[in-house]
Amino acid sequence: AMREAIRLEPESATWWFNLGNTHGMRGEHAEAAQAYRQVTELAPDHAPAWRGLGNAYGHVGRFADALPALLQAVRLDRGSSEAWQLLGFAYVHHGQPRDALPAFREAIRLEAECAESWFGMGYAHLDRGEWASAAAAFRSALQLRPQPQKPWAAYAWTALGNAYLAQGNEAGAVLAYYNSISLRPNDPATWHALSVACLRRGLWPEAVLAELLAMCGGSKATSPWKGGIPPISKVVGELLDGLQPVERQVIELRLGLGPQPPRSIEKVAGYLNQPLTQTQSIEARARKKVCHVAFPLAPIP
Repeated sequence: AMREAIRLEPESATWWFNLGNTHGMRGEHAEAAQAYRQVTELAPDHAPAWRGLGNAYGHVGRFADALPALLQAVRLDRGSSEAWQLLGFAYVHHGQPRDALPAFREAIRLEAECAESWFGMGYAHLDRGEWASAAAAFRSALQLRPQPQKPWAAYAWTALGNAYLAQGNEAGAVLAYYNSISLRPNDPATWHALSVACLRRGLWPEAVLAELLAMCGGSKATSPWKGGIPPISKVVGELLDGLQPVERQVIELRLGLGPQPPRSIEKVAGYLNQPLTQTQSIEARARKKVCHVAFPLAPIP
């Protein structure tokens, strides 16, 4: 029907704009960009079309094209927090975090409760190596979005962990990575980051287990068991059984332990395979000694 309306009224900016919105909602971003571009040619002062065009370009990775479209959008409508936020993300993805910060600040000034703008500001600071400012921005984003949002919150927790780790706050990093993994357990990068943080804190067994799960894509953390995590010893045992000697060496080398680590993987496995008592739940054991993902989100550190 919309195509027919455009055929009958090809100069109607409204119909082209509606077509762009429809493509965008369907995830057809290249087609959306074509429709929004048509709007901007018919109505050059149509700020929402410029914003939609920049957003569509961003979705297909054309950030160099997104920037001029979004700059035009904020020139035409300086009160649009969404346009400022999109401009900030376009700058970040285009490798211009310094230019992104003023855009995110303006988006936050216009809509202080928008978690995504705080999230973007955190990434801009992270890209600039401004660890404390990045951590503060990510904490603000997470406080504004307390309910778990997948994958948004998981990315925010991982980014917060990265900022803490860069600051030397390994304890905060471990908590942040735990929270990310509880939302997105199959992410190898976060498991590896957790391994690094644990190793720096001297939590050698937890570091090895996290690195094992990173090598397996994290999938063995939860996927085989619907409705709960099994005893960690079962996870570790299955992982170790499937490892080849060269893979064990890779773990030792990635953890910086050398050919003769202070504790072999076998000793760590024995430590983790200690049976649980009836009064010691898996969750309580995990909080003390074993890295696993079943417990609820910890408070923002």
